[in-house]
Amino acid sequence: MKKFITTAEYADIFTTAVRTGGEGFFGVSLLAIERSMPGVKTRKMNMQGVWGSGTAFIIYEDVKVPVE
Repeated sequence: MKKFITTAEYADIFTTAVRTGGEGFFGVSLLAIERSMPGVKTRKMNMQGVWGSGTAFIIYEDVKVPVE
């Protein structure tokens, strides 16, 4: 789960850094994950005084991302 993601309420695609390999920088991949993929859920966070920012939780549960 990621939280306090600004504009997540409005986005259709999320860029997310994930560990796909060993330790260090070369073991991290940047994935483009679509909101419509099975297992992706968002929930708006009510932020005091910052209503237009669209801050939200993003929850990933067993999301399958194609290799390509």
